[in-house]
Amino acid sequence: MAPVAPPAPLVSWTLRWKAAKNEPAPKAEVCSLKYGKRWAYAVEIDDGPVSTLTVSQPLLANYTFTDAPPGIAGGKAMPFVGGAAVIALRAGTRNQTFLNWEQLRGLQKSGWGLLSHSYWHSGYGWEPKGALTPAQFRDELYWSQTIFAAERGNGRAPIHLVLPNGYTDYAPYLAAYGLRSASRVGGKPNHLGDSKNDFADMDRNYLDESVWSKPGDPLAGFPATPATDDLIIDFTHGMEADPAAPNHTRWKARLDSIAGRFGSGGDDSMWCAPTGDVVAYTLAARGAKLETGPGRVTLRVPNGLPGTTLTIHLSGVTTPITAPPGATLYRRGPEVWITTPRIGLPGAPAPLPHLQCVYRGPVKTVTLAAPARIAGVRVLQQGEPKSGYMLGLTLVSPTGQSVPLSLPSPGTNWGAWLLYPIVPNLPPVLSKTVQINADPSLSEMEVWAVPETRTKR
Repeated sequence: MAPVAPPAPLVSWTLRWKAAKNEPAPKAEVCSLKYGKRWAYAVEIDDGPVSTLTVSQPLLANYTFTDAPPGIAGGKAMPFVGGAAVIALRAGTRNQTFLNWEQLRGLQKSGWGLLSHSYWHSGYGWEPKGALTPAQFRDELYWSQTIFAAERGNGRAPIHLVLPNGYTDYAPYLAAYGLRSASRVGGKPNHLGDSKNDFADMDRNYLDESVWSKPGDPLAGFPATPATDDLIIDFTHGMEADPAAPNHTRWKARLDSIAGRFGSGGDDSMWCAPTGDVVAYTLAARGAKLETGPGRVTLRVPNGLPGTTLTIHLSGVTTPITAPPGATLYRRGPEVWITTPRIGLPGAPAPLPHLQCVYRGPVKTVTLAAPARIAGVRVLQQGEPKSGYMLGLTLVSPTGQSVPLSLPSPGTNWGAWLLYPIVPNLPPVLSKTVQINADPSLSEMEVWAVPETRTKR
């Protein structure tokens, strides 16, 4: 018989209050959605256009729901938010049509989420030539997760992937890189209450103008009344800024209707959040365990899940309860809803092997202070190279041995971090010197390495 793995350690949170004499333990349950809401709504903006910040974020922020359960007055107004699905090679390029890291930081501070849209946005399934090899899938996900964790996640990466070109063959590779869910064009609500719901193949409504204008219906793809525990995802590659544009008018009509019926101006039954936040909550709620006693409830969540807040519904509470720091509490008679502070760390750990950037600066031959295990090189291209230019990149070992990397021509690119990976498909190359032949179109370079591990004595 194979050995039985020990249960995963739990992350716990306890709420205590002074119970009345002979007051029994309350009944407790984890709500299926945050704040005790009935259904969830997410908006995804693909490819990282700067209009995510300048158009979509302020438009959605005009609409609100509250942090109180449906039917409970006095909730704090919360803005509608979405998720920026970013292609890693386009982020931080100085091409002003795409979001830079500082702009993404601002979006995240406003409650928006960072979603992965892979590194190169490659692969598709409608004909054989679009198929990726296992090595290409690994490069796409390993490097995008590494870059996102380093630049915007404090070492933590997104848990949701917007599938490039809707290519579902990414699914077997998601878990290895911390990705818990993926979305593509589909058009059906996602039934979070169904344990068989496939988070690796989530449906969303296609609201690009070229598609949306054909039915011309602002509420195309949106159900008359969302079912309990449904997640409805809308997506587009960008919203029109002009308030008179048909696209902007349709978005406003759609959001007016959703907020008016289900937001703070309606029955307040919806929770609006980035897709990854909804997935993280659902995974934790499914695995959570509650223990109660007089004046006490303890919540335990399996360790290793993405961090999240959780909403607990208590009934049979006859004495006052005060929300501890970081939590919110609403009450109706003996019923209490309390939303915890975040339990666990957000996102997913950066994939292994962990990397560090050992050089960032002008494109030139770089000699490091000490040999390093080189994992890959990124070069920022901002224009068309000189005629006939061919990029050459060579790693020189401490003993002087040259290891040339096989590279395609840069081509014409007006803002992209060209990536030349070694890890994860090959062992890192021990090198002290990185040789490159520069071109005016190449403005910046990064050298990434696997840090040396030191044995404690």
